[in-house]
Amino acid sequence: MLTAVRTVMLRCQVQLVHDGHRKPGGIMDKQAELELILESIRHCRSAVVTGPAAARLMGVNTLTWVRKTDVLLRNGAKPRAKMKGQLVYRSAILKPHEIREINGVAVVRPVRMLLDTLRYHGRLECLVALESLRNKWPDRFTQALLLESCETLPRAKGAKDLRELIEYSADTSESPLETVARDRLLQLPEVVTLEPQAEIAYRGDYGELCLSRVDFLINGFLVAEVDGAAKYSGIYGDPRKVITREKTRENGIQAEGFPIVRGDWTSVMEGIFANRVAQIVRAEENRKYSIYRRGA
Repeated sequence: MLTAVRTVMLRCQVQLVHDGHRKPGGIMDKQAELELILESIRHCRSAVVTGPAAARLMGVNTLTWVRKTDVLLRNGAKPRAKMKGQLVYRSAILKPHEIREINGVAVVRPVRMLLDTLRYHGRLECLVALESLRNKWPDRFTQALLLESCETLPRAKGAKDLRELIEYSADTSESPLETVARDRLLQLPEVVTLEPQAEIAYRGDYGELCLSRVDFLINGFLVAEVDGAAKYSGIYGDPRKVITREKTRENGIQAEGFPIVRGDWTSVMEGIFANRVAQIVRAEENRKYSIYRRGA
């Protein structure tokens, strides 16, 4: 365990949006995003929404703002053009059992949404939607049930990759930022164990026993936390009181011997956060080795 108490503060300016997450692609909010999706499909009755736009209609988080609506046409019809306004037509087989309705809007079922998100928008965008889905409805979308649903997908590029991503995913990520941070941390060779939403006991200002969850506990000793822009924006109460509570909690955790490293959207996305975690873990390993050498 580290003898010196250290807190690494990695804070950068981020854009504030209504759900507390900063997303690439310019300033927007959830209401404007929803209005864009609904307006884009208003005159296309044969369209079935898929991809990130379908995720948002389901109430599932996305990594970036939805500025184009991916759609498939019913009955295997082929679109005359690839794009029309805010619509992006995708050519793929769509079976009737894959279609659902949300408030009168035709959307694909969740597993098909994930497949199309992976195919057309990439691994990380799909992982964010997948972990949001699992966190929001953990009993309905377990790994086992999602893998079972994959068996009903059409044979298409990306189906195997989706199954692997489901096996890799977790249901503990409470925000897109946590999903990205977990993904970045798991790529580090220095990270041997990663426990999300770990509980740590500490003493409060008056000696009372407190129990707090941290975003990640790395290798059993390093606390890693990621903060969205909304945390100190006033959404959760007076920012000064939020900061005071957070400082008390942080001091208590550190007093138990757990150093803390913090990250935000910029530091996580640019790799600064992961690099700092790797540095601290290596420093701790070097410290342990030095103690071992002196005792040998």
